[in-house]
Amino acid sequence: TACCFTARATSSLPDCQALWSAVPDLSRPGAGLRRAEGCAWETLDLLDEHVTVRCIILPADDSVKLGEEMEKRLGKARWCRSTISEGDGHSTVQAPRATTLVDRQLILEIDNRSEENFVFDGQWWDSGRWAQAPVPRIPKTSVSRLEFSGEEIFRGLSAVIWFVNESGLDMYFSFVFSNPLAGDGCFNAWAGSPPAELLQELYAAPSVGQQQGVQVIPGRGCAWNIIEQGPVMHVRLVILQELAAMDLTCYPPQPPTQPKSEAPPPDIPSAKQQPQQPQRQHHRH
Repeated sequence: TACCFTARATSSLPDCQALWSAVPDLSRPGAGLRRAEGCAWETLDLLDEHVTVRCIILPADDSVKLGEEMEKRLGKARWCRSTISEGDGHSTVQAPRATTLVDRQLILEIDNRSEENFVFDGQWWDSGRWAQAPVPRIPKTSVSRLEFSGEEIFRGLSAVIWFVNESGLDMYFSFVFSNPLAGDGCFNAWAGSPPAELLQELYAAPSVGQQQGVQVIPGRGCAWNIIEQGPVMHVRLVILQELAAMDLTCYPPQPPTQPKSEAPPPDIPSAKQQPQQPQRQHHRH
C-alpha cells in the first residue's frame, strides 16, 4: 500500500470523510512543494519503515509578504489532487485565497555595563541571518541593538553568536537562540568565561516559555529578560560590570573523577582450608 498524505489549514473543519476518500499518494522526495488551502508540504524521506514530510501552515494575514524565493516555490507548487473536484466532466482546482508566511525575528538589546569593548568574533547558523550587516562592536558602558531574521519557510531562526573583548582577548560575550515556526524558542547567554561547547548549548538551551522574569544565573556575568515571544522574540540583556577572564587551564573541562574504592582484604582461608603442617616424626634410638 502506497503512503498517502494531504492537509488543510482552515477556519472550519472540512469534510474529513470526503478528504480521506480523496487523499493522494505521497510524492517522491525532491518532487517539489504540494499545496492546499492554508498549507504547503514536501516529502523529505520515503522509506519502507518511515516517511518524513515537512509541512507549513500558512498564516492568513495578507499584510506579511513572502520572500522572493518562496514566492517562486509556491508559484511552481502543484495543487494537491484532493483539491480537484469533478464537475461537468472537467477537472477544476479549488484554489484558496493567497496566503503568506511569517518571518521569525530576534531583537537583542544589550546594556554593556562593563569596562570591556566586545568585538564580533564568530557565528554559526542553522537557519536565518543578521537582519542587516553583523554588528562589529559592542562598546563598553553603552547600549547596543542586535537584530536577526529568519525567512526560510520551514526552519525559522537558530544560531550561535560570540564576541571577544578587545583589550585582552580573554573574555567572551556569547549567546545561543532559536525562534522556530512552531513551538517555543530558546535563549541562553554568557559573559566573561565562555562555555566549553557553545554549539551543544544551543541544543540544551531552556525554552523562553520557562524563563519568567529576570534571569540571573550565578557565574554567567549577565542577566536578561524575555520581553516578547512569538514571531518576534525580544530580549533585554545586561552585561555585568565585573567579569571573570577565561582560565585556559579549565578547557577542556575534566570529567569528574570517580572515588577510588578500597580493595577488599584478601580472603583468609578458614581453618579447614589452611594446609596442614607436616608433623615431625620422632624416632627413638
